[in-house]
Amino acid sequence: MFAKRSVVLSGLMAVLMLSAVALAAKTEVCLWHHWDRNREDMVQNMLDRFMAENPDVEATQMMTPPASRADKLITLLISGSAPEIVMVRSSYAFQIIKMGFLMPLDEHLTKDRISVTGFIPADLRPFQRDGKTYGLPVMSGAAWTNLMFYNKRLLLESGLPADVPRTWAEWREMSLRVTKRDAEDRLITAGTEIPSCVDASYWNGASLWSDDWKRATIVSNGRLAETATFLKELHDKQFLTRSEYFSFMTGGIDDAFYLDRVGFAIRNSSTFNHLRTTEVDWGAGLAPRSGLHDDAVPMGLVLSTWAYSIPAQLSPAKFEATWRLFKWLTVEEDAAGWFTRIQGRPSPIMRFNQHRDYRQTNPYWEVVIRSTEYTALAPPVNLSGVTTALFTFLNGSLSLPQAMANAELDLQNQLDSYWAQ
Repeated sequence: MFAKRSVVLSGLMAVLMLSAVALAAKTEVCLWHHWDRNREDMVQNMLDRFMAENPDVEATQMMTPPASRADKLITLLISGSAPEIVMVRSSYAFQIIKMGFLMPLDEHLTKDRISVTGFIPADLRPFQRDGKTYGLPVMSGAAWTNLMFYNKRLLLESGLPADVPRTWAEWREMSLRVTKRDAEDRLITAGTEIPSCVDASYWNGASLWSDDWKRATIVSNGRLAETATFLKELHDKQFLTRSEYFSFMTGGIDDAFYLDRVGFAIRNSSTFNHLRTTEVDWGAGLAPRSGLHDDAVPMGLVLSTWAYSIPAQLSPAKFEATWRLFKWLTVEEDAAGWFTRIQGRPSPIMRFNQHRDYRQTNPYWEVVIRSTEYTALAPPVNLSGVTTALFTFLNGSLSLPQAMANAELDLQNQLDSYWAQ
């Protein structure tokens, strides 16, 4: 009896020792990110599926709230305590790359025959410098400023086709026909939201900065002036005052477009998910071409995008496991493609956007694909000051030359500050 018990105990000890060895043999790889908490489960789903296929890797995540994310990441990198894979935003990627904190990926990408030509160029560029790539984008910034949503009911009741306008002239005409007031001159329905001058100017073929992002080009920009003039006319013909515009449009759960009270809305691709919770009979298309210039197309600005990178000081002993997880999260359709697809957002990898699931959940997915073909990358600076300066012309407080001069000064200061960092 004692001998049998000894055999059982010996067997149990052997199993425990083997388990301990197997556990010790696992390489721990952590992904540091600042997605919101609604996406933690999505990230964990990808990590769990990776570990099922890679039992020698223990993949974990570390979620940090977005506030001061750049400072937090730089602190981790300087201290040498950064996790193996880190999330980097385009707005501060250049500075971190310049400091030498991120690993160049090109040698490893070439070795595994991974081409970066499959990425939307405007999504990839913020993470490249001097011909080298330091991060791969995981969320596209395309389809952000050149989509137009429309209310089918309001258009049809106004005797109009349920579709987006093709030109600014059509946009003006259709918006004014949808705009209606009651007997006491209170606004019942509005024709259209008014986009920012910055966004709309790119539909008119404008460029507000030099190609190298070192010089603001606003004051002498005739196409921006045309855009601002058109938007002010579009605004003034619908709304008596700017305060009426804001009080009517509101926002959040009281958003006038979601409440079935506006004909056209200029929104980003996240709007597809929001509209599913409303009673609006909606459609979507590309923003209208200005019709003022033959080369003007509904160009969308990529204002911000996000990537994963590997810290330069990564331990060589951890590289192989880290690289496997990095590829899973950035270039594999079952993970990288799934992550954007489940959110209804376009992937930075162009071929992933052809997945059939997109069309099953979004009848206007082809519009999103077409919008990604028209992308221009904005410099990684805060454009809110430029928008605010140009807004002073829309609200009638400043002349257009004054507003444009103030906008250029703000933009030039920001570009100078960016390059001085």
